[in-house]
Amino acid sequence: MFTGGPRNPIYRVDEKKKTSEVKATSAEFEKLTVSTRQLAGCLAMSSKAVAEHALRGHLKRVAHGRFSLAESLRLFTTHQRTVASAHGGPGTASLKGERLRLVRLQADRVEHRLQRESGDLLSKSDVVAEVGALIRQVRARLLALPTRIANACALDRVVTAAIDAEIREILTELADSRTYAGFELPADAEPRRRVRK
Repeated sequence: MFTGGPRNPIYRVDEKKKTSEVKATSAEFEKLTVSTRQLAGCLAMSSKAVAEHALRGHLKRVAHGRFSLAESLRLFTTHQRTVASAHGGPGTASLKGERLRLVRLQADRVEHRLQRESGDLLSKSDVVAEVGALIRQVRARLLALPTRIANACALDRVVTAAIDAEIREILTELADSRTYAGFELPADAEPRRRVRK
């Protein structure tokens, strides 16, 4: 009779001396046979699963309800390794994909930081502030143009007002336009009308 447990290896119990236990040697271990129930307990599976694995050749049956323990462990271990290598382990493909994605994101972050530090890449807020300041400056100079022309050419108020009205109309058309520097604004974007008459 053979007994075993989670902490103890399988022992051979001498039927004449039931109280004394002797560790099985490797040669004796090769000869050990266990019942379906014992093998199911050893492999942490049901007796039905043991029978199914035996039919598939993953466990070595030596007689009805008896299995060679050493050979069954070798066959079952080989089967589990084959299954694991075929599937690459649980979630291996998605894990590899996520790792690759993380590495790419980290590389992009470093590249952007280096471009920003070297001055090759500007932040959106800096660009918007600079372009906005430039547009305000151009607008202010265009609105001052009629007065400057009138003073330089001694124009009367009617001509000066006509030039002023034309410049304001052009600025209003530009403000209403949905296209700025080749970029189309979304249809729901509100045009800005800041030109005062």
